[in-house]
Amino acid sequence: MFASVRSSSMTRLLALLFALLLVFNVCTALPATDNDPPIEEKQLATRGNAPSTFKADKKVKMGNTLFFAAEAGEKHGSAGFDSCLGLLIVGDGGAIIGHYSATGSDINNDWGERPNSVAAAVPRLFRENRAKLTPHMEIYIYAQLDEKKRVKFQTLVDDMQRHIAGATGGHRAVVKTYSIKTGREPIGGNFVVEYKSKGKGFKVSFAK
Repeated sequence: MFASVRSSSMTRLLALLFALLLVFNVCTALPATDNDPPIEEKQLATRGNAPSTFKADKKVKMGNTLFFAAEAGEKHGSAGFDSCLGLLIVGDGGAIIGHYSATGSDINNDWGERPNSVAAAVPRLFRENRAKLTPHMEIYIYAQLDEKKRVKFQTLVDDMQRHIAGATGGHRAVVKTYSIKTGREPIGGNFVVEYKSKGKGFKVSFAK
């Protein structure tokens, strides 16, 4: 009897550890904090970020969707990407930026507990900031390529397209991709949007 109890407890413990390992591997980029300084090139090994040309004045933490108003000369972006999915809806007056783990919760709000998921946050933020995002709007999804140069998590990318279309009146995103460059200092993906001057246009850059 005691052997059976120990065996059952060990099985549950191993199952829990396996589940935690899967979640950790879904997106290994460390989330930025509100007090993080701009990312420098020397941080590539630990943060998995693209070179320092992609540092941002304002960044979105993993698992969040935020709107940033346009500020002349500023760069807005996210922390580094390693298996994560990114979203950018940008216009002359600002941008909606999202950084997500590749899970149904972050994309589809599967359990109804993720107000910052694509499904929950994008319709609200687009509705609140439509005037700043249109008419010169560009929409991008940022996704990693696998070893065969195919988009990873294609089903989740399709789900993101569906939520974006529903929120924006039928618009679809351009899918931009990145690859993880391995070596002594692995480099992941990143993107930034830079405003030339308020209301006078913007430039979007993606690390490949």
